[in-house]
Amino acid sequence: MRKDNTQKLVLILFVFCLKNLLAQDKEPVFLSTSDNVLKYLKVISEKDFLDNRSNLTLKIEEIFKDYHYFPKKQSLIKTLGSFDSDMFDIYSKDSILIKGRNKDILIYNYMSKLDDRDFRFVESVSEYSNHLFFLVSGYETWDSVVVNLEDKEVYSFPDVPVLVNKNEYLVVSNYYGEGVFYYFNRATSKVLWFDLANFDIKDYYLKDGEIFFQLVSNDYNSQIYYYSLSYKD
Repeated sequence: MRKDNTQKLVLILFVFCLKNLLAQDKEPVFLSTSDNVLKYLKVISEKDFLDNRSNLTLKIEEIFKDYHYFPKKQSLIKTLGSFDSDMFDIYSKDSILIKGRNKDILIYNYMSKLDDRDFRFVESVSEYSNHLFFLVSGYETWDSVVVNLEDKEVYSFPDVPVLVNKNEYLVVSNYYGEGVFYYFNRATSKVLWFDLANFDIKDYYLKDGEIFFQLVSNDYNSQIYYYSLSYKD
C-alpha cells in the first residue's frame, strides 16, 4: 500500500512539473469567430508598445470617464422618461423592448423561482454622445445593448463599448481570466472579434487606426506579450 501511494505521489509531481514546464512557453491563443481578424494582428516588442504611446494617443479609459451613469436604483421608466423617443416599450419588472430601424432587442428582466442562477437584469444605464448603454447581467454572464438615439438603431455587444466616433464601437475587457476584444463599424458592417484563453488584456490604447495592447498570462509566470491590431480598412 505504501509503495502504491509513493508511485501515485511521484506521478502527481511529474504531471505538475510537466504542466509548469509547458506553461513557461505558452503563447496567447486567439479564439475567434471573425474569420479575418488574425491577419490584422501583429506581434510587437515592448519597445514598440511604449514608443507608440504619446499625448496624442487615445486612451479608452479617458472616454469612459465622460459616460454619464444614471442612479442604479432608479426605474427604467424614470430613466428613459427624459428621452423623447418612440424606441422604448417598458413592461412590468422593468423589462424593455427597444425598437430600432435595424432590429428589435428585448431586455428581459426576470428571476426564476425554480433556479436561483437563472436571472437577468439591467445592471446599469449610461449615456454618452446621444447613445444609451444598457449593461445586462445574468449568472456569470454580461452583455450590453447600445441605442443610437439619433439614427434610431440598436446593437448588442459582449460588454459596454467605447464609442470611438459616430460609427465605430470598441470593446476591450476581461471575463474570468479571458481577454475579450470586439470592434464594430456600423458604416461598413465590419466586425473584428476574438477571445483569449488564459490571458488578460492589461493595458491598451488607440493610435492611428490601430489598437496596441499588452497581454499577461494568468499562470504564476505572468508572461507578457505585446500586439497591435489594425482595425480600420
